[in-house]
Amino acid sequence: MEPFDEKDIATLAADDVSTADTTSPSTTDEIKEHPRYTRYLVIASCFTIQGLSCGVVHSWGVQQEYLANNTYKDEPKKIETLSYIGTLMFFSLYLWGMPAGWIAEVWSYRNLCFIGVVVMAVGQVLASFCSEPWQLCITQGIVFGVGIGLVFGPTSTAPAGWFTKRRGLATGITVAGVGVGGLVIAPLTEFLVRTTSVAWSQRITAIYILVLGTISCWFVRVPTQNTHRSFRSFNWREFKNRRFAVHAAMVFF
Repeated sequence: MEPFDEKDIATLAADDVSTADTTSPSTTDEIKEHPRYTRYLVIASCFTIQGLSCGVVHSWGVQQEYLANNTYKDEPKKIETLSYIGTLMFFSLYLWGMPAGWIAEVWSYRNLCFIGVVVMAVGQVLASFCSEPWQLCITQGIVFGVGIGLVFGPTSTAPAGWFTKRRGLATGITVAGVGVGGLVIAPLTEFLVRTTSVAWSQRITAIYILVLGTISCWFVRVPTQNTHRSFRSFNWREFKNRRFAVHAAMVFF
């Protein structure tokens, strides 16, 4: 067998490079084959659900002000109890947001969001029949907050799975629904409270949450479901990283 000369070695190396160049883009193209309308519908639906859920949280201050200045005007203890409702909503959101992400991945993003939408609507309906602030703490604060927790995590992460580029932009547009929802729902709630009552504003809120949320849930999905993931797969070793541990503690408190 004759030994290879330098020209043969250079030719083989060039062939290897050309082969790698032709195979890697095809793999990338396979990842990018998701239709545009599917990706955009996922973003729009998650944007809508985030706006509905967090928009109601931001508009609670309108209802709280009306109750404090009219219904419970001469009862300072009840007014103080009203101030706990916003805190309870955020507490329930983040408490249930932790297992919600795992449940969505091993079960179904769409089904979990649908359950969350129904829970939010039920919380609003129950709150509309409450006559005491402690009852509102349970319905508006905890029940509605649980519903937000079930939808917030899945809708925040679902769009990123459909993109190989601009994932940050897709997630940013989705989470922007939090602010846009507040800008739209807060004035709407104020109008409903002034023209009807707090109770009827909550019932009307339940109706549009259920209608718009159910339609949006149909388009919440991910390319693949990781049904084999478990709590054991959680990488607890990251907490040994001092920077990560400090950051997690700051976010928690």
